[in-house]
Amino acid sequence: MRKLSIASLDAFLGGHQELYLKSEEPFGLAGLWDTWKKPDGNTLQSFTIITTEPNELMRSIHRRMPVILSREDEEQWLACSNVPFYKVQRLLKPFQAQLMAAHEISKRINNPKYDAPDCIAPVEG
Repeated sequence: MRKLSIASLDAFLGGHQELYLKSEEPFGLAGLWDTWKKPDGNTLQSFTIITTEPNELMRSIHRRMPVILSREDEEQWLACSNVPFYKVQRLLKPFQAQLMAAHEISKRINNPKYDAPDCIAPVEG
């Protein structure tokens, strides 16, 4: 049985770009989760975001992108844990690029010692 989930967020990072919906509304990413027994007997909870090929906006930034679910598809995604893969596969597609926007952010985002909100502020110039 698949354990499907949705990660809700308002932006994600790709390269040195912050990507978000032009509407600035939160959106959901298709995810999977599970609980595993490690060889030592301890429990490990895991989570992953499903990716797909990039849309036109993402193509110049990265070779893949997270699966962004439309509001209409979120309920169907969560309900399809017990259905054949071919019934859910149509949801795993690039999101419409014309509904998204991006801006360049500081390279400081790559420095784990730098922890300030201006890491994701748009770079001017």
